[in-house]
Amino acid sequence: MGRGMTAAVAAEIAGGAVRLFHLVELRFDSGTQFRTDAHRDIAWGGNTYAGDGNLLSVGEVSESVDIRTGQLRLSLSGVAQANIATALSEPYTDREVFIYRGFLDAADNVIVNPYLHYAGRIDTFGIDEDPDQGASTVSWTVASHWVDFEKTGGRRTNHADQGHLFPGDEGFAFASQVATDIIWGRV
Repeated sequence: MGRGMTAAVAAEIAGGAVRLFHLVELRFDSGTQFRTDAHRDIAWGGNTYAGDGNLLSVGEVSESVDIRTGQLRLSLSGVAQANIATALSEPYTDREVFIYRGFLDAADNVIVNPYLHYAGRIDTFGIDEDPDQGASTVSWTVASHWVDFEKTGGRRTNHADQGHLFPGDEGFAFASQVATDIIWGRV
């Protein structure tokens, strides 16, 4: 039996007539968004997860015995302007995300309780446009709490610190003349 999976879920899966769905909680300053990739709204845990087609996909989780950053990608419809507005206006870094996995039986009922599939924090986002297909996607990269473990503290984006790490590198010698933002660190 899978970790966190109830006996009722395992029995239904063995029967073969189940459909998988995800429940996603995105916790922003303006409030928590509840989304599902199910074909209908799902009421669970005192919340209603919107099955409005905005949650396009939930990436796969890979596990390892090593201490490393596990991450996955959530994709939401960019056609819904509210998703783009959230991506552009909300402070998204380090916002909590909880992803539950559940199953619907043959009668379209939720089988007992969905289980926690992944918990993490938003690390990055991107907006992908495909004008030929008329599609737009907002993607959030959600990383485990180990994402902070790999960050190096105390670095500054100046010529002196760059010279300590990479002697002879003149990349920051003229940084004050550059008109764009420089992203420092691992992306």
